[in-house]
Amino acid sequence: SFVLAPATKSKLLQLDANNQMRSQIRGALFRSIFGGSECPYLILRVRRDNLIRDTLLQISALQHEHEDLKKPLKVIFKGEEGIDE
Repeated sequence: SFVLAPATKSKLLQLDANNQMRSQIRGALFRSIFGGSECPYLILRVRRDNLIRDTLLQISALQHEHEDLKKPLKVIFKGEEGIDE
């Protein structure tokens, strides 16, 4: 049987997640160039005072778009200007 140490398994899962995210970015960029306006990011627009509720509502609305959940995340806070990094 093939058993991995927890640290090794964690590292492999992280590498796989990063690979899937890069793949989604490339696909979204390709589709936006050749046919549409698809964004390479998952953008959540939330209010700071309702952060969890707004996030859960938007994610639940994406349940049929599970590939979008593999995109890099950008969060926009409603009513605020600028970029938090």
